[in-house]
Amino acid sequence: GAAGAAGAAGEKGATGAKGAKGAPGAPAPTPTYDPMVLSVVSYFAEDQPSNEGLWILANTLEKVSKGKLTLEFKGGPEAIAAAEQWEAVRYGVVDMAVTGANNYRSLLPEADVFPVSELTPTEERESGFYDLMDERHNGIGLKYLGRALSGTEFHFWLNVKIETWEELSTLLMRGNPWYDPLFKALGIENYINVPFTEVYSAMDQGLTEGFVFVANSVLKNSLYEVTKYGVNPGFWKAGDIFIMNIDVWNSMPAEYQGFLTEALVSAEQELRDHFVGIEQEVQTKLKAEGMEFIELAPANAEVFLDLTMQSGWSSVEEAVSPFLYGKYQEVARK
Repeated sequence: GAAGAAGAAGEKGATGAKGAKGAPGAPAPTPTYDPMVLSVVSYFAEDQPSNEGLWILANTLEKVSKGKLTLEFKGGPEAIAAAEQWEAVRYGVVDMAVTGANNYRSLLPEADVFPVSELTPTEERESGFYDLMDERHNGIGLKYLGRALSGTEFHFWLNVKIETWEELSTLLMRGNPWYDPLFKALGIENYINVPFTEVYSAMDQGLTEGFVFVANSVLKNSLYEVTKYGVNPGFWKAGDIFIMNIDVWNSMPAEYQGFLTEALVSAEQELRDHFVGIEQEVQTKLKAEGMEFIELAPANAEVFLDLTMQSGWSSVEEAVSPFLYGKYQEVARK
């Protein structure tokens, strides 16, 4: 992995003043380092649209570093189980991952703040959110690099027509630990945890009557074939992030850390623009495939959105000290 490469770069890659030939008193040449490759996994399979942020980052990083620092994709959940990828990063099996902090909620109890932050990734870097989250990750052996997805919203997708959000609690939903606070807030008690790869068959066979996901993934995975309705408005935002092994980060030359940070800042902005732009387009395509969108009435939608937002904040408030909760309120709300 990169830890070895970084060690090598530190040991023999840097040419300092000693190796420099030239007149006495001549300025030492700038240290040069060996190219470095960072291994990365994602909890999305390679062909999933939610990996767009990873491909944008990889391309941007190669440009910014002029090929000195690159990413090597090692696979999705078929390579390392999605729920275990963060541990693989922590223990140095791979250098980086695209994952969700809900997978290590036991170590980062405020994981639910990611989908309910009201700021853009760029604003999160200015408000102090990024620094606070990075500090909290450092405490558990990880480096928080930034957002891997932005500008996408979640929706409920159903096989039963509803008129109000209250009716969601009458349906059997596909669950996932990520949605526990959401379901609690909306009074949804009937749900079974099903891996995303099995949602198609669960909906097809009537094992579940609804699920929550982003529109783009519904389109990509042909879920419109087994799902009749999408519900507007969308809520929350994708909580997918880039994390890195802290020792690998610390062993990287400052110049390379700079490359990665610059590429992340640029990629976060680009992927936000990309996903905001396609949300409407995707809904149009889903309608063309025969899916119907249920629009909650304005007053009902307003209560629904308040509850979805509050669900994440309540979870954070229950999980951390009043001081830390107050800090997150300061840095993640407008």
